[in-house]
Amino acid sequence: MKVTRIEIEKNLPKKGFRKDSSRHHIYFYHEYKGQETGAYTFISHSVKQKDVKGDLLLSMRKQL
Repeated sequence: MKVTRIEIEKNLPKKGFRKDSSRHHIYFYHEYKGQETGAYTFISHSVKQKDVKGDLLLSMRKQL
C-alpha cells in the first residue's frame, strides 16, 4: 500500500492536525479543542518523495 504526499498533506488537517512547515521536515501536530494532544508525525520537504509506503507508512501509522 502507498499513499501520496499530497493526500497526506490534504487529509491530516481534516482530522485535526496542524501543519508546521517551518522546520527541516513538515510536522503535523494533533490538536483537540485548541490543545495539543501529543500525537504528531512528519514528512520530508523533498519533492523526490512522492509516495509514502512500506516501513515509513507503518511508522507514521504507529505515531498517530
